[in-house]
Amino acid sequence: MAMVDNELKCGYITIYKNHVYDGSYSNGTQELVYNGMIMFPENNKLIFKESDNEFMIRESAEIYDNLPAYRVLVRKLNELCYFIENTWDFNDSDVYDTRRYAVEADALLNAHPLEEGEEFLISASLVEANNIQPGKVLTVSAGGNLKG
Repeated sequence: MAMVDNELKCGYITIYKNHVYDGSYSNGTQELVYNGMIMFPENNKLIFKESDNEFMIRESAEIYDNLPAYRVLVRKLNELCYFIENTWDFNDSDVYDTRRYAVEADALLNAHPLEEGEEFLISASLVEANNIQPGKVLTVSAGGNLKG
């Protein structure tokens, strides 16, 4: 995992339907992958792609050290997607701070297959939208963020 100092992108699951994580997928993009991003399976890797899966803003919140964030409900899934939550440094080589972890190309990802009704908390930096308020419905951007 890379340590990234200039980006504070993060997130974690807050309400589960199951506590299943899959660590068998690797990063199939050439981009850094942060906690809180949404990815899709393709050829035994996870990739970014645009999707009409629906996520609803539940409320504005804060994550970690007063970082602006949103509590999000998984509203409707038209296809399987995974929430990235690398909660540890696989190599145990960096200071424990999940806000700054990013996974490089071809590295293994810790990913949770999302189910309708689950909720997660993500930093505002992972949401590409205006006029964000409770009830706003978002979809997935081509870069793994929520948009709307």
